[in-house]
Amino acid sequence: MTVYVDRILKYPSGQWCHLFTDGYLTELFDLALKIGLKMSWFQYELNCTMPHFDLRPSMRVKAIKAGAVAVEREKMAEVVNLWRKRRGLK
Repeated sequence: MTVYVDRILKYPSGQWCHLFTDGYLTELFDLALKIGLKMSWFQYELNCTMPHFDLRPSMRVKAIKAGAVAVEREKMAEVVNLWRKRRGLK
């Protein structure tokens, strides 16, 4: 499976993107630790959001160098929908 990063967007709190996977969370965690993320930064609300890490632009570069695949929002939506379907969520 693959770990992805979407493109940087501007939010009130700054510029961010998301690090996420279409596979096992262990793959996401392995890459996150490899680039220096803290596990306490992992974001997931049961039955609500896609498990992910928020990344600043500099960490996005590190993630891509470590093997994450850069994708557009459409691919992120596809992965989110697949994740939700696998868990029986709407």
